[in-house]
Amino acid sequence: MDSTTSLSKGCFAFIPKSSKAKKKKRSSQKDEFEDFYSIPQVSVYSSVINRIEEKLKTINNKASDEVLQDLVKYISGCPNADFAIPTAVLLTGINLPDHRVLFQALADRLHDEVTPHVSVLLSSECSSVKNTIEQLTSQFLRCSTASLDPQVELEDSDSEEEDVFDEVKRSQCTMPNLVTWYEKQTKQTTSPKKRKTQSSTRKLVVVIPDFEGFSTKVLQDVILILSGYLDRLPLVLVFGVATSVKALQSSLPHRITSRMDVRMFQSRQSVHFLNSTINEVFLSWKKPSICPFLLGPKMFKFLTDVFIFYDFSVHGFIQGVKYCLMEHFYNNPLSKLCCPREQLAQSIKELDKEDLSYVEENQEFRSYLEKLPKSKLEQILQSDKPFKDTILTLMEDLQDHKDNLLVAVWLLHSLIHDLPEAPLGKQVREIYIEVMSGPIIQHPKFDSCFKLLNLMSKQELLQKIDEMNRILEESECLAEVQEELMDLRREIDSAGQNMRSPTKSPTKNRAIAMCKDRKGLREQLLTPNVRIENEFEQARSKLLNYLRKNVFQKYLVSPSSMPLHEVFLIDNVSAKRHIVGAPRAAVHTALHNPHHYLQCDCCKMSSDGEILPTMPDVCIVYKLHLESGALINMYDWLQSFVTIVSPDDSDRDDRKVDPALQARFSRAVSELQFLGFVKASKKKTDHVARLTWGRTC
Repeated sequence: MDSTTSLSKGCFAFIPKSSKAKKKKRSSQKDEFEDFYSIPQVSVYSSVINRIEEKLKTINNKASDEVLQDLVKYISGCPNADFAIPTAVLLTGINLPDHRVLFQALADRLHDEVTPHVSVLLSSECSSVKNTIEQLTSQFLRCSTASLDPQVELEDSDSEEEDVFDEVKRSQCTMPNLVTWYEKQTKQTTSPKKRKTQSSTRKLVVVIPDFEGFSTKVLQDVILILSGYLDRLPLVLVFGVATSVKALQSSLPHRITSRMDVRMFQSRQSVHFLNSTINEVFLSWKKPSICPFLLGPKMFKFLTDVFIFYDFSVHGFIQGVKYCLMEHFYNNPLSKLCCPREQLAQSIKELDKEDLSYVEENQEFRSYLEKLPKSKLEQILQSDKPFKDTILTLMEDLQDHKDNLLVAVWLLHSLIHDLPEAPLGKQVREIYIEVMSGPIIQHPKFDSCFKLLNLMSKQELLQKIDEMNRILEESECLAEVQEELMDLRREIDSAGQNMRSPTKSPTKNRAIAMCKDRKGLREQLLTPNVRIENEFEQARSKLLNYLRKNVFQKYLVSPSSMPLHEVFLIDNVSAKRHIVGAPRAAVHTALHNPHHYLQCDCCKMSSDGEILPTMPDVCIVYKLHLESGALINMYDWLQSFVTIVSPDDSDRDDRKVDPALQARFSRAVSELQFLGFVKASKKKTDHVARLTWGRTC
């Protein structure tokens, strides 16, 4: 007999099982993954990702510190009002996934610096006024459940449900109980003066990160309810608006906004966060380096294009980089060498025979060995130690080249970022893509940049030299370049700027005198006069020629031509389809060939156009609709469906269709309409219009 079966009515209690068994299971699962985490690629990948995430937290805190500081200052200093709720509106832009992190940081800072009573309300959890009030009050009551005195009787609501709601009963999550709880908190001080200061510091802050996601009716009612308790609760509202101020004005009428004392705050744009992330993490020239790898030009451009043209999500950009890095470590056996310089020697020492054979089969490594003398080549191939020493030498050269490349990119950026129309771009990421795509010296935009630099004044040029000198000092790279740069700076600083008038050379005068026809005379007259440069112009030309030939031409070279560059150069073009999916192609594949996803024998087709009766109804209807034109006759469509699903019913002479088959057909058509393939037609009542055409994959 079942444990809950009884002849009389009763109440049955089910005691929850102890959590010891769950802990044992979890510990056993951890033991199973110990072997996985001991793999060298996994350990190196984890250490790289941990360093990146730590740096990203610092960057996010630094980038949002200014606006968060202004918000905290406003919330802590706003006086307690009796009619209008102090409201801070933070205009965050269009990127909600990143803004939740921002608002979580705001809630943490408010909790640490202003008040421990902070409630964060999400639109997904607040579908009605009741749910919103319950979420709000439960978060406040949960802040200090120990302060709830058992002797203080909380009024029960009329709700019949008495389940546990995050350590607080759902029936207790009402505004009167919140007032009772807050009065209990403030009664701990006896002096009225102390009580006043404590109530001003212990505000009740309600944070709504996604203002547009809330129902306007729910939001209006909640604001009216909260304004009615202002005389007993020091409430403060914080709204996160992703679009503009008009969204606030259109959602809340005057009778609601009159109950709010609104103050606007503006956060920085998402592009600023992206540039900070790229410059300080992935393209940083400062030591120690955060990233031991370089992103290839195709992958880097793809990730930045996804950010700019799709979602403006820095979080999405970071996740894309993580996926590329994960695929790189998974597919490349030598990715264990993608580690900091101080760990490189130990990683190469741990290479086994299989790894060494993989290195030996590398085409560019083989071409490098072929250029060596025969005696040295035999010495390398006969023993593992000289072979590993060669790998160590090549990897150190790659690390040096990577560091010099990034420093040279920043030097070029400091020179050209503020030129008119910015031929190579204003951001480091744009210059980096051009450098990694090919020889930057041969680029036409590079020549136009140096033509503009040839027109630069002495003061501007000295400022740029000082900026380049600062980069070289902090990077501790290219010491010889720094010395030469300082010598050229002193030469430019001491050079005079007295202009010399253009003169005609004697040879040109003789050529004009010897001209016998008009055409030759015209060509000689149109030839410009020879202009003698002053000292500053000669020093400027000398500086630009040195930078062009001895710095940029030497160091701005992609490492893709160097042996073993696959270890740290990540350019996984195949990862594009995983980072940005093609939903229409996936839906077409699922409907056209369900066996691709279901992997069942009943849906396996022998030819591409075959329609099997065992397929799902929506797949049969979809494949039939592909054979139709712009308008589809519903009756003909139904008859074709019945012919495939139930051939016996289609042989009957009567026009009646089995109601079960008709219901299945109607449901399949409704699903196609929901997916956006068909819609009702106004031209003919018994027809539907087709909405998709052409290739879908």
